[in-house]
Amino acid sequence: MLFYKFANIVGKVLSKLFFKLEIVGIENIPAEEGFLLCANHVHVFDPLAIGLALDRKMFFIAKKELFNNKLKHWVLTNLGGIPIDRGTNDLKAIKQSLRILKEDKILVIFPEGTRNTTGEYIEPKSGAALLAVKTKSKIVPVYIDAAKNYKLFSKVIVNIGKSIEFDEYYASKPTSEDYTYMSAEIMKCILNLRNED
Repeated sequence: MLFYKFANIVGKVLSKLFFKLEIVGIENIPAEEGFLLCANHVHVFDPLAIGLALDRKMFFIAKKELFNNKLKHWVLTNLGGIPIDRGTNDLKAIKQSLRILKEDKILVIFPEGTRNTTGEYIEPKSGAALLAVKTKSKIVPVYIDAAKNYKLFSKVIVNIGKSIEFDEYYASKPTSEDYTYMSAEIMKCILNLRNED
């Protein structure tokens, strides 16, 4: 936790020096309860931008390839990174994600499952919807506008939307079609934020 706080302070200083980071809708972040934050994904720096927007520690899911040596593994793990094998049903990552949400912490997921620099619609994965229903968690949509891909001195906007819930599914067993629908709704909420100021 000490490393996370130190990195957050350093990140805020560097962001003020080298980027124009703008946070919109910070009032939409739940104050104490845990929630799932779902965002579009344009760059490897996206988790850092989101982390700088939050006052609480966050955890985020990232492909296991990013944890490919001891130093990277240590840094990313201490920043809240959870490695996931995208080619399988990674039960370890799923269990860890469920535990984080049940402990009222913040979990960040990029529903597209990969970086998307074109802005074209990519069908989202169902993992975020599944975790939200299993833990009865709110979902906070976020749109990251980094038009210049975090180029030095460029503007990066983190636009935070109002939370949504799929509480109508809490008492039932959603089908795969239900999860597909929920995932599309999450992505729609994210993309609807791109035109807001």
